[in-house]
Amino acid sequence: MHSYCKSGYDCDMDGVVTPQFCVDCGSGSSIIDEQQAKWWQKKHRSLVAYMESGEEISVSEHSHYVTQVRAAEKVMADFDMSFTPFEPDLEVANL
Repeated sequence: MHSYCKSGYDCDMDGVVTPQFCVDCGSGSSIIDEQQAKWWQKKHRSLVAYMESGEEISVSEHSHYVTQVRAAEKVMADFDMSFTPFEPDLEVANL
């Protein structure tokens, strides 16, 4: 287990490599504190602005960004921060 996790041996170590998987602030075992929650809030704003800018991004990048945005929204909700949930603009193709 890593030094910041409060889950003890229940920690699956996913958050070490991808911190967006370690954001369950309501459980009391999260490594996220208020200062880091503010960082996630800024991350949310910047990623949403980037995705809404019309900049060309790949499907894999878009997926990665949406995962981070959802993690940020989870953190902000757990810390009672106000935010507008991101609604991705999805294209559906008929095959």
